[in-house]
Amino acid sequence: DPARVAAYPDRAFSLNRVWDQMIAAGTAYGIIHAGGWCDVGLPEGIAAAEALLQAAADE
Repeated sequence: DPARVAAYPDRAFSLNRVWDQMIAAGTAYGIIHAGGWCDVGLPEGIAAAEALLQAAADE
């Protein structure tokens, strides 16, 4: 929900705060994703994601 995120100051914050609000309001939902997934939380994950994207572009 972009409006919930916009309500926070323009600095780093945990998205858990937004998710907690959405869960409390009953507006959070999820889906089952059957496709690929790549963790980009660390630099080596970014490199792996770039390699996956390049491989897909080369197909």
